[in-house]
Amino acid sequence: MPQIIRCPECSRQLRVPDNFLGKKARCPGCKTTFAAAAGAPDFEPVDDSPPASGPIAPSSSGEQYEAPSSEPRRSTAPPPEEQFEESPPPTRRRQRTPSAEEDYEEETDDEDRRQRQRAKGSVEDWQRVRTGVTLVVTSLCILIVTVVLAFCGGVVLAMATASSAASAAGDGRELRGSTAGALGGGLLVLIIVVVTIVLICQILKLLGYIFNLAAPAAHKAKPLAIATLGAGVGSILLLILGYVLVIAAGVANARNPLFPTGTGAFGVGNVIALIGQIGSLVELALFLFFLRAVCFGVRADWLARTINYLMILGGVGLGMYVLVIIIFLLLSVGAAATRDAMLTSGVGIVGSICICVDVVIMVGWLVWYIITLFQVRGAIVNYIGRRARSLRRKY
Repeated sequence: MPQIIRCPECSRQLRVPDNFLGKKARCPGCKTTFAAAAGAPDFEPVDDSPPASGPIAPSSSGEQYEAPSSEPRRSTAPPPEEQFEESPPPTRRRQRTPSAEEDYEEETDDEDRRQRQRAKGSVEDWQRVRTGVTLVVTSLCILIVTVVLAFCGGVVLAMATASSAASAAGDGRELRGSTAGALGGGLLVLIIVVVTIVLICQILKLLGYIFNLAAPAAHKAKPLAIATLGAGVGSILLLILGYVLVIAAGVANARNPLFPTGTGAFGVGNVIALIGQIGSLVELALFLFFLRAVCFGVRADWLARTINYLMILGGVGLGMYVLVIIIFLLLSVGAAATRDAMLTSGVGIVGSICICVDVVIMVGWLVWYIITLFQVRGAIVNYIGRRARSLRRKY
């Protein structure tokens, strides 16, 4: 008698003949294969015997089931050897030894990189350059203050001398020796103090030039620093030698100590001092070129252009100074030759006007120069800060 079973997957009721009980069956709905047993859930039997390939048995409910053959179903999937190809074992690549030419190229690249780093300069090098510029600015400011105070002191001494002489003349007596000695002693002390401060300023400036030797080689900053130091030392030595000869000649000629005539030391000293002054101008020009190279090194191109304009203005002021001297000498010679009082007075007026214009230009240039030095120092400080922050982010 046929048994009614149920598919475990889709719960479909199936009728199974008694002769298929205990055999494998397959649900015609969900195609699930299972064992049909009496008392078990209802399944569609599947015959394990060789395939009979018989007709599909009808069921009482009108449904049909198929008795599959006992042969295993052939999977439509490709065999494993076709589905997965066995990858070949990894072969160990032999490391290639670089040739001598490639080693040389790598060493050359490293050397080029180190040279570029040296040309760029380290943070410590730029800190030394900052110290050098600071010393130069300090010496210049001290020198200006000293000159101003010395000028004021000289004016006070001159007024005191004139006042003492006028009061003595009004009383019908000569100037006392004690008063004259006090005034002369004050002038001597003032000169000694000024000379000492000037020497200290020159030493500070040379120390600044020595610190500037740490400048990197980029934009020829280091060669310019060396040339500036050489010009500074040479000009100072020449000035000291020239002034010593002039003072020695004045001491030897007691009658006219300010303008001792007939002594060769006086003329030689003036020539040497003049060469020293020209050397000071060369030193200043080299230092300006050094500051310009430093500005390019710290990527302050606008400041480098400012230094260009500063050099142009300095050249104009120097040219006017030379022109004033030439015009003054020519007019003086002409006035002396013709002995014309009007020409002589004209020489004085023209010379005074030219000297005033030149003084105004040079004072303005000096103020601009000091401001530029402070700006260069600020640019170096900002560059050092940027480099330090970059190194902190890198490491």
